Amino acid sequence: MHSQKVEPFLKVYGERNTGTNYLSQLINLNLKADELPGSVPSEIDVWQRKLQRKFNIKERLKDIYFDISFHKNLGWKHSLVDPKKIYRKSSLPLDNISFITITKNPYSWLLSLYKRPYHQYFRQGEKIDFETFIVSPWKTVGRDNLNKKISTPVELWNIK
Repeated sequence: MHSQKVEPFLKVYGERNTGTNYLSQLINLNLKADELPGSVPSEIDVWQRKLQRKFNIKERLKDIYFDISFHKNLGWKHSLVDPKKIYRKSSLPLDNISFITITKNPYSWLLSLYKRPYHQYFRQGEKIDFETFIVSPWKTVGRDNLNKKISTPVELWNIK
């Protein structure tokens, strides 16, 4: 009996603004491995934007996508990694997956996050200064895989 060779899987995790997209491009160009997706498919992203504009539904569709698909993609690339959840819910051959985590100098990361604060939804036209930003509460989303409120972006970096 011939065993079928299975390409290895890679899963990249890293907080926002750490270079996960760049690392994924390098992996795809240079390695023979299937990277497990860490972002929503483009059609989910389009629907999320439509729902946001029409019904002010913030991020929920993306959260639902990662809840439903966790068994085959191991969650959002920016989530807090939970090894117990991975072992409990994965339908993939875990002995064939390599995990890569990426991090960035905390000061540089905070500056990047300040420039692009993702889903923080500041009031229209509001721009807070950097000093205020780093001591302001951070609004998490479901796919962050955190069960608590985050007091500041600095705490977010420390946890993840």
